[in-house]
Amino acid sequence: MNGDGTDELVIVHGSQIDVQDWKLRYFYHSFKIDLTVPFNIRAIPGASLDSVTFFLTFRKADTIFVKFLPPTRLTRGKAIPESLLQDFYFFVRSPKTLPSNFYQSIGYLGNYQNNHGHRNWLFRFNTAWDKWGKRGLLAATIHPPKILWHYFSGPQIFHVVLDDLNGDGNKEIILSSYAPANGVKGRDTRDNKSYIFVLNSEGKEIWK
Repeated sequence: MNGDGTDELVIVHGSQIDVQDWKLRYFYHSFKIDLTVPFNIRAIPGASLDSVTFFLTFRKADTIFVKFLPPTRLTRGKAIPESLLQDFYFFVRSPKTLPSNFYQSIGYLGNYQNNHGHRNWLFRFNTAWDKWGKRGLLAATIHPPKILWHYFSGPQIFHVVLDDLNGDGNKEIILSSYAPANGVKGRDTRDNKSYIFVLNSEGKEIWK
């Protein structure tokens, strides 16, 4: 989480979250979040273990919320009120989707510097068997949380490579995908075929 080459673990026990070294000898963070619904939590690396940003996903009725927990001293043995969580993103169930089929996930992929020298963070989002769900990629800032652009796809995005393909000093975003054939559509693609997508740093499609 701090770029030192050694992994840390985020361990969740109900509403209790512990961040420990990989040998489970030390606690770096240990805290609770005052939510009344089940949630998933992940970490966005920082320059140090005290600058890690956590992001949570949880469902209430027909909406799945994605919220950020910015760096705070409350992660040292305290309880985090829901009011401290920052809004980031949400998914709303389509009226055509059965409540039991409503599923969306989001995961952090990495970060890069865009053409203007600003740091952007990449997240992929995915659905499972819900053909009215959303799949694709988004770029955002995290302090404060702000969505910069989306790229929607039919197939599931599962890997990203950042590389300067044309030697102009700017990174292109190369995406590989998987075709689960669930009937999901995105832009002009369906998930019955897999694609390689190449985007510029502003999220514009170069080719696929």
